[in-house]
Amino acid sequence: MKKIIATSFLFMSLFVQAQRKNSSTLYSGTLPCADCSGIITYLELDSSQKIFRLEQTYSNKSERANRVDGVMKKKGNQWWLYDDKTIALRIQYFNGNIRVLDTRGMPISGNLSSSYILHKKQKAKLSQTAWTAAQRGSKWIGIGNEPAWTIEVNGRNHIEVSWPLEGKKMTLKNAAIQQDNGMLIYTGVEQEKNYTIEFLLSYSSDGMSDFIYPASVHFSWGETKLKGVGFQLQEPLPQLSGKWELTFISGPKMTIPAMFPQRIPFIEFKLNEMRFHGNAGCNTINGAFSALQDSITFLQPWQSTMMACQGNGEQLFTKLLGQINTYKFEKNELLLFQGKKLLLRFKKSSPI
Repeated sequence: MKKIIATSFLFMSLFVQAQRKNSSTLYSGTLPCADCSGIITYLELDSSQKIFRLEQTYSNKSERANRVDGVMKKKGNQWWLYDDKTIALRIQYFNGNIRVLDTRGMPISGNLSSSYILHKKQKAKLSQTAWTAAQRGSKWIGIGNEPAWTIEVNGRNHIEVSWPLEGKKMTLKNAAIQQDNGMLIYTGVEQEKNYTIEFLLSYSSDGMSDFIYPASVHFSWGETKLKGVGFQLQEPLPQLSGKWELTFISGPKMTIPAMFPQRIPFIEFKLNEMRFHGNAGCNTINGAFSALQDSITFLQPWQSTMMACQGNGEQLFTKLLGQINTYKFEKNELLLFQGKKLLLRFKKSSPI
């Protein structure tokens, strides 16, 4: 009993710490669109660190979010949001919310002016169902309504689909796993019907509450098609947090400075957001990652600037990063593997 209580306390402590460390504020709304029914927009601002994350989905055209990470710069009473050197958005604070400005930095007037307001939102916290699943060691959980359903993926990648109000339950074993355009996808056959379960680490609404969830979930099985929201339940090891500088790359027998004459690649992990950013030797990179106690996946595609770079070091680095699936620590080093093959090695950068 003491062991169970201690484990529960540790898990909750990690979760609470992550919530407290996240000093950002989330806003959302649907902006007008000339050739779609609306641009579903989530904007996360961290004014203390002067960074932002922007996710936009063009409704009725695509279900995949376009994601941009960048820096905020204050211009009078406005904030200009930069993706590298390009201005992604001009905004200003407005009655506790955010007003999106036009390309001249002016408020948009007329009948659609209220449609350019992004409203402050709260991020969803773990429900009792998700908390219980986390205690069982599950990796993901998806939840939905009409009718109520849950999808739970455990540590062995067995999937349990249930409709609790109807007393129905289905266990899916030996699911194949792949990643595609930022999604983790589980596929297989159950009762002679093909099924697909997609977990996407992008903001999503359940359509019934005012809370915003960190993941969206799609499930199809024969003619059954469900859409919902979800959580990645388990935190990666805390040692993963921080900034890591490349010391070894599999392949050419060259020194790291020789392969990367412009800049040594590095990666910095933000565990409370399940995001990473860094530099591949020339261009900056940003994206999402999924990690558990010994496995890690850098979810593609990630964002990158488009500068012309010397040599082939950056191309090799990003190629290998996309192949990584496991990790471990040795003293002050982070080792990234494809299976048992070491592809990249990093050392922890000392805090400034």
